[in-house]
Amino acid sequence: MGRGLRKMLSVSRWLVTGIFMLLLIALNLFWFIPQEDGTDLSNTFQDEKKHLNENDAAYRSEQKKCEITEDQSTKYPHCLGKMNWMTTKWKADPCYVQFGVDGSLCSIRIYLSEVEDWCPRLESRINFLKTTPTLQMVKPNYAIEGLINLLQEPNKKRQNYAIMKERINNMWDGWIQSAKSIISKNIWKPHSKKRILIHFGFLTAKSKFTIIEMASKGGPRGELVQWSDIISSLYVLGHDLIFTCEDDQLRAILAKFPNYKAQCQAKRLLPVDIIMTDIIGLHHFQQAVGAGFGKFRCLLRIIDSFGTEPAYNDATWAKTHKLKSPWGGRNLNPQQFYTMFRC
Repeated sequence: MGRGLRKMLSVSRWLVTGIFMLLLIALNLFWFIPQEDGTDLSNTFQDEKKHLNENDAAYRSEQKKCEITEDQSTKYPHCLGKMNWMTTKWKADPCYVQFGVDGSLCSIRIYLSEVEDWCPRLESRINFLKTTPTLQMVKPNYAIEGLINLLQEPNKKRQNYAIMKERINNMWDGWIQSAKSIISKNIWKPHSKKRILIHFGFLTAKSKFTIIEMASKGGPRGELVQWSDIISSLYVLGHDLIFTCEDDQLRAILAKFPNYKAQCQAKRLLPVDIIMTDIIGLHHFQQAVGAGFGKFRCLLRIIDSFGTEPAYNDATWAKTHKLKSPWGGRNLNPQQFYTMFRC
C-alpha cells in the first residue's frame, strides 16, 4: 500500500471519528421530551385533559393565588405576557378548551405551567402530573441493512437516495471501527434513545432542485455527503430514524401527530424528540403545520451547509437593516443551525 493511500485512509478514519464525537456532544444538548408509555396518542391526549380538569373547582375559588408574583416574573419573564394574551385569546383555538382552559386566571396559569412551560407551577400542584419518564437507552447498531431498508424511495422515477446509499456502503466499515474505538476508550456514555424525524427538503420534487440529476453527471455532492454521514452516525449510535424526501410523505407523518396544526404547545404528546431538515425542508414544515409551528420550534435542527448568520436569522433585525433573504428570517436559536463545519 502506497504512502499516499495510507495517509488518505488515516484522514478518513479521523474524520469519521470526529463526526461521531461531535454528534455525541450535540445529542446531549438536544431538547429532551419524555417518551410516553404506550402508543395510543389519542388516549394520551384525553388523559392529559382529564388531569388538568381534576380539582379545578378548588383553584377557581382562589383566583388570587393564581397571580404571578414579581419574583416569579423574574424567573419566568414571558409568563405574564402569555397569561395576558390568553385572557382574551383563549378561544382562538379549540385546543385550549380541550386542555381545560375556561378563561379564568387559574385555568390559564395551570395550562401555561403544566402543558406549556412558560409559567411556574402553582405551589399546591407541584407534585401534580409528576411522573417518571420511560427512557430507552441506546445500543450501538452495526447492521447496515436496517439503515438501507429505511431509505425507501417514495418515487421510483427519482432515485433520491441512490448516491447516499452508495456512500453509506463505502464508508460503513469506517463507522463501525470508529464506534468500537469510542466504546473501547470509555468515551461512550449511556444516553437515551431519540426519535428523530429527518426530512430532506432539498431532494423533494417540490423544491425543483436538480441536485440528484446533476450529481450523477459530475455535479456537486456536498449536501449528499453531509447528510449521508449524519444519518450513518445517528443510526450507528442507536437512535430511531424516520426519513421523508417528498412533501406529501412529510404531511402524511405529521397528520398522525396529535393536534399538529393547533396553537397549543403540548410538546410532551409529540411522538418525536428531534426534527432534522434543511432550509427548504423547514419551509415545507412551516407550511404543513401552520399555527402549530410553536410546539415544534425547539425540536428543529437545521442542516445548513454554509450557515445562516444571526443577523439574517432574526426577521425583525434583517428587515430593519435590509438583510432580508429567502433563506433567512427563521427566528431560530443560532445553535439550531448545523453547518459542514459544526456537525
